Amino acid sequence: MWLSAKQVFDHNTIAHFRGHKFKTILRIFSSKWYYY
Repeated sequence: MWLSAKQVFDHNTIAHFRGHKFKTILRIFSSKWYYY
């Protein structure tokens, strides 16, 4: 039970970091489009 709970936590953390990275990339792309 503890292992599966930890796996769910790890999955949510990874998903959160992936989403954050994706938003950062989107922001960089948007600013590049603004400049060019």
